[in-house]
Amino acid sequence: MYVDSDWHRFTYWLSQSWPGMVQAFCAVAAVGITWSLARMNKRYIQLTREQLENARRQTEILVQPNLHIVSSVDAIEYAVGHKYFEARVTVHNRGAYPVLLTRAMLYGYQRGDEERLEEKLSGFWDCIVPAGRSIRQRIRVNRWLKSEEDLAPFSDFLTTTIECRDLAGLCLCEYSFSPAEGLRCEAKPVTPVRNF
Repeated sequence: MYVDSDWHRFTYWLSQSWPGMVQAFCAVAAVGITWSLARMNKRYIQLTREQLENARRQTEILVQPNLHIVSSVDAIEYAVGHKYFEARVTVHNRGAYPVLLTRAMLYGYQRGDEERLEEKLSGFWDCIVPAGRSIRQRIRVNRWLKSEEDLAPFSDFLTTTIECRDLAGLCLCEYSFSPAEGLRCEAKPVTPVRNF
């Protein structure tokens, strides 16, 4: 009798408590599933940010201007005993995309003169250089050179400075070339434009 009454009591209690137990179990399971989904979502956001940063870096590398600059100075004889001095600057785009040259200057020093001479390379300002192509400009430098003796040192330190960017405006660079120092490239920070 005792067992039978205990059994009835247990089954009665179970029938009364069963919905509450199921509800409690489901609440615990829902908390566990929500916690698991929140962790997965956080990891997904982190991976998405990493992919976005990698894609941005790869895009910058892909579209970064890749220029090769060559400059030289020559004495050109136009009549017997008459010469003028001419600087030639060639810019070759080795990159896969066109490059916009935004500013180009030619700098030089005269022997015995500490003052830096500068000349605007107007043919290169706001000029697009297609991928794999070259552009050239010649400029007379007679006022900088007085004799052929000054030609070699002047030519070695003749510096061409070019500011450029890709057409999308993602990468800004400044290239500087002189035969004595070689080619240097400096990336500049890009300030994004926000429209409100």
